Amino acid sequence: MSGKRVLLLSESFGTGHTMAAEAIKEGAKLLRPDWDFRVIELGANLSPRLSNCITRCYLKTIQYSPRLWGAVYRRGKNQPLRPSFEFLLHRLLYGQIQQILQEYRPDLIVCTHPFPSAVISRLKRAGLTIPLYTVITDYGIHGVWISSGVDLYFVPSMKVREQMIRLGVDADKIQVTGIPTHPKFWVKKRKKLRPCQTGARRPTDTFMYGRRVGNRALGGAAEYDRALSKPSANFVCHRKKSGALRNVAQ
Repeated sequence: MSGKRVLLLSESFGTGHTMAAEAIKEGAKLLRPDWDFRVIELGANLSPRLSNCITRCYLKTIQYSPRLWGAVYRRGKNQPLRPSFEFLLHRLLYGQIQQILQEYRPDLIVCTHPFPSAVISRLKRAGLTIPLYTVITDYGIHGVWISSGVDLYFVPSMKVREQMIRLGVDADKIQVTGIPTHPKFWVKKRKKLRPCQTGARRPTDTFMYGRRVGNRALGGAAEYDRALSKPSANFVCHRKKSGALRNVAQ
């Protein structure tokens, strides 16, 4: 293979990290078709049981005890990740990561989740020479993203860049690129777009919801929907919430 090997590391817990990695892969393949790209959810690959347990605990905490999750989130928000936490991640979740690196032999590692980034950063301080790029997928920075072994950060906004500089990251290591999007959103197609078939003569309203939208959010959407006179609306949501949102639309 004449091209380079790029390993994209993500995690199943959190929201959208793996989708961001897949978007980077598909977009980069258009620019470097001779390169090889591989996306791996690291915890699910190395420690599936523990990774699944972490995912369930994360979702349950957000659902049933959001204040607790908020307190945990705020505690480390304004300080870089501690080496002791990197060590813990390496031992408990990513103990066999060297096996993946030896098997794939990447020329570049790209992380779209802070946990793999932290562990690769730790390995780099121990002598790993593979470049590490970390793509931040949040519009508000958290200290867990900051690790000393990262060679380059790609961030969604100037605000995030400024926040990272205040946390001690070298400005030369930060590039503002926006959130990764799949090329189907920005690659031009020859086929002409057909006019909207809704019959509406005014702008279409769009409702967007996260993966774990709650009943309050749905109720708010319903109230807004009733306040309008037969609006033309688009709903963007996780597939598990499509039924609930269909009721709102009706």
